[in-house]
Amino acid sequence: NFNQYKGNYLYLLKAMENDKNFYINTLKSDLKVFQQFLFNKINNMFSTQIDAMDKNNSLTAQQKSFLAGYYAFGLCGIIVKWVYDGMRESAETVDSYIRCLDLQSVFDIYFKNNFNGQQSN
Repeated sequence: NFNQYKGNYLYLLKAMENDKNFYINTLKSDLKVFQQFLFNKINNMFSTQIDAMDKNNSLTAQQKSFLAGYYAFGLCGIIVKWVYDGMRESAETVDSYIRCLDLQSVFDIYFKNNFNGQQSN
């Protein structure tokens, strides 16, 4: 489930915090490249999580892509804002904000309301 991956967010944030100047300068140099790189990394992480959660192969590739992109854009936005603001808050503080997002519940509701455990076309 999503909750078991929450430690990965802190790991990512700490790695960025340890090389703070690099990330701030990269964002200032080319925001678009920074966002795309970060989005790709996070999107891959969510895609892996969604694949692992969809044990019955109830979701189409398009549905999985949508869900991964939805979550990735949100998390990417939080991280970009953190870097843009100079990373003044600690990685642990930003991680605590992310932990408040109950992604598992959102996924469960989305899956139940839209797919009812059946593959859609």
